[in-house]
Amino acid sequence: MSDRNQTTALWTGWALLAVWTVGAALYPGTMTEESLTPLPMLYIALALLHVWIGFGWAGAATLVAAGYALGFAAECTSIHTGFPFGWYDHSDVLGVKVAKVPLFIPIGFFAITYLAWLISRVIVEDDRGRSLIWTPLVTALVVTSFDLATDAIGATVHGHWTYRYPTGIFGVPLTNYLGWILTTWAIGMAFSLIAPKFDRSPPMADRRFWAQPAAFWLIAALQFPFDYYVIGFGADSAELVTRGARSWMVADIYEGAVIVALLVMAPPAIMALARLWGRKGK
Repeated sequence: MSDRNQTTALWTGWALLAVWTVGAALYPGTMTEESLTPLPMLYIALALLHVWIGFGWAGAATLVAAGYALGFAAECTSIHTGFPFGWYDHSDVLGVKVAKVPLFIPIGFFAITYLAWLISRVIVEDDRGRSLIWTPLVTALVVTSFDLATDAIGATVHGHWTYRYPTGIFGVPLTNYLGWILTTWAIGMAFSLIAPKFDRSPPMADRRFWAQPAAFWLIAALQFPFDYYVIGFGADSAELVTRGARSWMVADIYEGAVIVALLVMAPPAIMALARLWGRKGK
């Protein structure tokens, strides 16, 4: 890719991020509920553009295929056997299904794990993406911080998926989070094994490329306090939602998401941005 085309593509990525940010402010809740809406599609588009810039057509196709296949396999086995996320079922709101898995979900696994993988590479200073220990492990923890903030909103508040045993945090069982760690570790490991063969990403000193995932992650985390202010304090804030034999206040679920977003989800993005700005570059 020529320098001019790369610059154009990078600025297109920043434009997508800006549109996503404005959309998140105008339509609160459409990201945090993990639904099939335009805003999640925008961050998926950002991830697809970004992986093409960094790894070319062949590399992008291979990384997307790996992330999609592993995400689909984890969803399918969990729905039918309870491993690795526990027993649950998706509603019809997430679109067309194959083997009870909405086809939208695995591409989300690719996108969110790819962005977290790049953030993790910056944090552990894995310039060429060859770390098979720290980068996949940190990736799994960073991605799971996202699910820790969003899952109860999507499952318990909106009912987009339903757990057979709604325990744990606001009806989301421990098995779900352990499953996220395992699945996204596997996807991160696949990325670290595959990516060096196709890598054409700019040096880590180039903040135009490397700051995009961290900027998205930080803005996504900051959407939760905004959603809590708009939705959690709204007319339905005192509403009780019941899953199984347990009930929770909707406002408490949104407040819990704010706590996780600010104290668990945002710090990796801030660490990555701090590392990038500590380097000499553009």
